Amino acid sequence: MIIGPILRAEAGTSVDGIRALLAGGMPGVPRLNFATVDVRDLAVAHRLAMETPGAVNNRYICAGAAISFPELAQILAQRYRVPTRALPDSLVRFALVPAPQPA
Repeated sequence: MIIGPILRAEAGTSVDGIRALLAGGMPGVPRLNFATVDVRDLAVAHRLAMETPGAVNNRYICAGAAISFPELAQILAQRYRVPTRALPDSLVRFALVPAPQPA
């Protein structure tokens, strides 16, 4: 999950979960964990990868501490009104199952 300051209103999917929490669009929070990285640290990593000759054709993982949605909700709840109740895993799995496509 990429976190940190955003420059435009149309942010990426990492911000969507936080935005949904703040907007009251979630009845509870899924018990999902994400490795986090600050967008500024990621920008530095991209720049170094472009400037370092030995970085060509390599892959790099930029990840920091993991955080769960319930933990994130608890942090946000200190300043904002957000749901902090964890959703049952079965409900989350049901919501993630794609709808059948017409033949």
